[in-house]
Amino acid sequence: MTKKDVEALCRMMTEIAKKNCRTEEERRNVKAMTEKRLVSMGLLLRKSGRVVPSYGYYIVSGEPAPGIMQPKIKCGVFRGVQKGDFVDRRTCEGSAVAQIEEAYAFLLRNIRVGSEIVGTQRRDVYELPLDSIREAICNAVFHRDYLEPSSVYVALYDDRLEILSPGELVKDFSLEDAMNGFSKLRNNALGDALEYMKEVEAWGGGVSRYFTACAASGLPPPTVSEEAGFFKVVFWRRTKGGNAQSAPTSVGDPVGNVGDPVGNVGNPVGNVGDYDGKAIAEDANLEQVVMNCLRGDVKMSAAKIAKVANVTTRTIERALTRLKASGRIRRKGGTRGVWEVIG
Repeated sequence: MTKKDVEALCRMMTEIAKKNCRTEEERRNVKAMTEKRLVSMGLLLRKSGRVVPSYGYYIVSGEPAPGIMQPKIKCGVFRGVQKGDFVDRRTCEGSAVAQIEEAYAFLLRNIRVGSEIVGTQRRDVYELPLDSIREAICNAVFHRDYLEPSSVYVALYDDRLEILSPGELVKDFSLEDAMNGFSKLRNNALGDALEYMKEVEAWGGGVSRYFTACAASGLPPPTVSEEAGFFKVVFWRRTKGGNAQSAPTSVGDPVGNVGDPVGNVGNPVGNVGDYDGKAIAEDANLEQVVMNCLRGDVKMSAAKIAKVANVTTRTIERALTRLKASGRIRRKGGTRGVWEVIG
């Protein structure tokens, strides 16, 4: 670790914190990350008059830790309701935030999406509550036991989404506590870092919010359990006919090893509107991926979006042209400007 490495991490964390702000005023109030603050968080340690990285530093920065396991998120889409045949898979590596974003983008490409008209605007309606899905991925990274030589698993089946985090709940903290909105930290340095970057909430309550979000979406309550050394959250999908999938008392085994990413993952299939069984148009689905990318990073290039979507840059450029023509996005400031998502 060099001085330049520390400065690069400070810049990255500051940029992510500003990007995740909801208002311009909130963005102006973000204080730049500094080496001193990294020390106070525990990402850097002072030893014998010099500053050295902690394991948390490597998790947040994504730099390879010498002689230490490099954590990953392994994602898979399975055909049917048991692990077996892959439809799609990906291994997410790099910094903690990069892994969270990549796993979230993976799910957006693979869950069903419909639409509804609100006033004069068309609004996309996903089969599962997106905020809860993203929060569950964040919590899996945030709360996992980093002494366990395993990965976070994100597994999508025909009837459910499973998110598994290595390590059971910390001592003197129960499932009932988690479902009642309480939180007990295992990884303080990582928690402080993700909170600064506005990737997680400061006051816990994540698991209890999953239940509220699923109820608001007309879905059965999620299943929360400890199984085979993992903390597992299960979100139940809608059936293709439009009904909510009922939750059985036993979910089955953890997903296991998802393996390495494969080439072109293609486009997901699903239903539109009220989930009446019609396939999603490929172009419309790709356009939604593009818009989600631009919501996350208004400066994101076509080449970077193409990497997320696993298509060519030219394909993304055509999607951007269609979105501009339909008035759903617009460019501000020319070639060096930013994107604005309108609808």
